[in-house]
Amino acid sequence: MVPPITEKNVLSENTELRKALMDMERELAVFKHNLSEKKESPESKEILSIEDRYHHFERKMTVAIDFLMNRSEALEERMDAMEQYSRRKSLLIHGIPETKDENCVDVALAVFRDKLNISIDSIRIDEAHRVGLPRTKTYERPRPVVIKFMFYNDRHLVWTSKRSLKGTGLLITEFLTAIRKSVLYSARDLAGPRKVWTQDGKVVVQRPDGVMVNATTIRDVEAVRSCWTLPVTTEYRVDVEFKSL
Repeated sequence: MVPPITEKNVLSENTELRKALMDMERELAVFKHNLSEKKESPESKEILSIEDRYHHFERKMTVAIDFLMNRSEALEERMDAMEQYSRRKSLLIHGIPETKDENCVDVALAVFRDKLNISIDSIRIDEAHRVGLPRTKTYERPRPVVIKFMFYNDRHLVWTSKRSLKGTGLLITEFLTAIRKSVLYSARDLAGPRKVWTQDGKVVVQRPDGVMVNATTIRDVEAVRSCWTLPVTTEYRVDVEFKSL
């Protein structure tokens, strides 16, 4: 479960990053100033002392950069988790033809009623609209419709009924952030499309041994990559190729 994330926490993390960078810049400025003032022989004790300080500073810089990179990555992940959580009641419908002056709420409800056989009397939609760039002459595929439900239970009902769309040309997916989509694509490249799916904003990867692993970052995908470096039996390879058709 994602821990509570607030704007205050994110801003606090960002402030710490800025302070760490400023401290590093000040120390680097002092070091450069000392070097510029030393005009003596390279063998002088002052120069040797500065060289020692340089190597010490270099080690500190390496540690600090690693720290900042890790902190920056953690901050990015927390912000992504916040954005994905805000989409927990939303879904995307792909393949609905676009028409002029369309009402996307009515269009979505019609899909639920006619294609998913769901009673729409109790379904409450907060808002629905197209997402993505407008169609062009060279790209006429209809834009997906994002539906934000008022209640998570309605969203769950639609999500669990999506298999009824098979053969209709329509597709329902979760409304993933850009980072979660990159995790999904990376996992599919690793395990194959039949072994990867999404659930409540998380990417689920089925390992060769059948174990299910949740992934929300590229690092999570890399952590299970070794499972695919083991020798693969002919039986498993055929199974993967068949299911990928």
